[in-house]
Amino acid sequence: MQCDFTDTMCEPQFSEWGRLAEANRETLREITSSIGTVTLKSVRSAVIEESLTFTSEMIKLAVSEGLEAERLIPAQHLKRWQLAGENGIEESTVYVSGHQPVIYHSGIVYKTRLLAKAGAQPGSIAINVAVDSDEEDAGMFYYPVSSGSSAGVDSETVAAGGGVIASQKIRSKDEIAEAIKRIASSDAEGKHSARTAKLLAALELYKKFAGQNAAVANSIVRRIIDGHNSYLEVPITRLMHRPEVQSALLALLGDPREWVRQFNDKLAGFRSANRIRNPADPFPPLAVQPSEVELPFWVLNGGVREPLYYGGSLQEDIWGAADGKVVPRAILITSFLRLFAGDLFIHGTGGQKYDAFTDYFLVNAMKIKPPVFAVATASRRLFEEERRRYEEEKASRQRFRNLLYHPEKFIAPGD
Repeated sequence: MQCDFTDTMCEPQFSEWGRLAEANRETLREITSSIGTVTLKSVRSAVIEESLTFTSEMIKLAVSEGLEAERLIPAQHLKRWQLAGENGIEESTVYVSGHQPVIYHSGIVYKTRLLAKAGAQPGSIAINVAVDSDEEDAGMFYYPVSSGSSAGVDSETVAAGGGVIASQKIRSKDEIAEAIKRIASSDAEGKHSARTAKLLAALELYKKFAGQNAAVANSIVRRIIDGHNSYLEVPITRLMHRPEVQSALLALLGDPREWVRQFNDKLAGFRSANRIRNPADPFPPLAVQPSEVELPFWVLNGGVREPLYYGGSLQEDIWGAADGKVVPRAILITSFLRLFAGDLFIHGTGGQKYDAFTDYFLVNAMKIKPPVFAVATASRRLFEEERRRYEEEKASRQRFRNLLYHPEKFIAPGD
């Protein structure tokens, strides 16, 4: 699928990613050797294995609905990654990115395309981690509407259930069919016929996955439409099934009370140094009570998530006693992904902002020099023709204003 991006940003430039990933690998070996008893190889192998398993399940679901497996992921790359997982991943360069598994906007599409480009290189593996533990509408999207000379946007959703993304499902076929009718009627004048046709085709794909997990359906439809698919996929909730991942997170946490104390202390210092007044920017502080402390984990029960509190045995409180799925939150997610899952992590601009604190925390609290990460994003304007006319009119008004108030600028010398 062609997509005309504007204002693209990739720092450092893509050609530098391989060199940075190699430099990070040396750093990561030193860092992880000092974090608990877990090994970088065991954790990374578990992440790749789980990613291969989930991606294969996703492909199987798509094929069961009549879609071609090759449209979801190139068979040559999938086979190469499967062999790397079987024979050992020591020689593989692993690129990782992540985002909530919603319907992607242009910035995330661009970032994911660069991830796919990295994954297509010989000796490379690319993994997109779906942060399905967040709470937002996984099926929300916007589309253009026009009436006469005015233009605007409206919204629809293909998801039902609300709450935590991992619990949301795709709406029924009848509900999606009604949405298709509303969208088609909103462009009765045909001003956005090309865009509307693509959107309606995507909604027809979603009808195939009515009642299925919304995050999985989003991934399948995105891959079918976009076509830049040289990467594996895995939800953060699935990674938490792996004992190697659990051990790595516990190793990062260390003494939980001391970790929370350091987190709150360094958070206050970071806000002060950067003159941040918002008490939730970049993260809210963790609660500290006489008998327990709030840990950087969520407990997921159905569509609801609640903070996890620690009062005694860390192993028991997290993996044994918690009534629900337990997933990391705050800086613990990106700390894990950057230190254990891959050689180079690719952020968007939002992640770049909050991971400034992650770096600050790793350096000042854990005495770790963090590996570098890349940042990629892009914009795409919905009403490009309308914007062009607006800019022309704006320039004309400015020229008229200059003529009215500064006529001398328009008089040639000697006139």
